[in-house]
Amino acid sequence: MSDLFFLSLSINDNILFASFFITLSWACSEEEKKAKEFPEYEGPTMEVDSSTILYSDSAVVRVKIMAPKQLEFENGDKEFPNTIFIEFFEPSGELSSTLEADKAFYTKETDLYKATGDVEVIGYLEPQKLNTEELFWSPKKEEI
Repeated sequence: MSDLFFLSLSINDNILFASFFITLSWACSEEEKKAKEFPEYEGPTMEVDSSTILYSDSAVVRVKIMAPKQLEFENGDKEFPNTIFIEFFEPSGELSSTLEADKAFYTKETDLYKATGDVEVIGYLEPQKLNTEELFWSPKKEEI
């Protein structure tokens, strides 16, 4: 039946239909090109309010990280844009020191935290206090 439909149309109508389908195909391919040119999203893939991260060793909490907001990115990096507070514990569970900063960043590739702004570290086992604008912390090495 469809063959009869096209046979019954005039040559001008056939040209019109062919033009319509060619234009439609061209428009779709242009849309695909535009979609491919769209920049890849690089923002956070996850946003957490009131974040708490615990690092433990042999079922004993060694580090506790608290932040009002945590952003996590596709590559595993993390950002703590609105302050961060970290507690460090001895193997016995005793609080050894704290770190507080205006903001912090974690880079998964290097496994390194970077605290910036008004950074303050307080030692409790040996009473000490450090204030600085930037500080790096490695969880693996357990050192600031």
